[in-house]
Amino acid sequence: MKLFHAPGACSDGIVLLLDIIGVPYEIHELDVRKGDQRQPDYLAINPKGKVPALLRDDGRLLTEFPAIAFWLARKYPEAELLPTDPDGEARALELLDFIVSSIHMRGTALVQRPSAFASSAEAQEEV
Repeated sequence: MKLFHAPGACSDGIVLLLDIIGVPYEIHELDVRKGDQRQPDYLAINPKGKVPALLRDDGRLLTEFPAIAFWLARKYPEAELLPTDPDGEARALELLDFIVSSIHMRGTALVQRPSAFASSAEAQEEV
């Protein structure tokens, strides 16, 4: 497997999951500040132009943190990353979606674009 990853991005979580599972994988780092994710060679692999992206051993690409995390948990059940009962699995997916869509997205927006939340430099610094 090959993980397309940007250090400091949410793809750090996929690195953590892969390390917990203990399967061999390769990392291809992208510098998103320099725009590596928008280069033609990467867009040919992942037209979404973002990370994480996991190129599986079967040649298929998975994108989006929740989908990759879910696939890894199901593919490697011995790692016990996901409950096996329907209610537990639904609760785990609910938490995963909340973390990605609320905590991560809001946190990223607050850190990277404080001007979207406050107009003065002082208020932006507080954000």
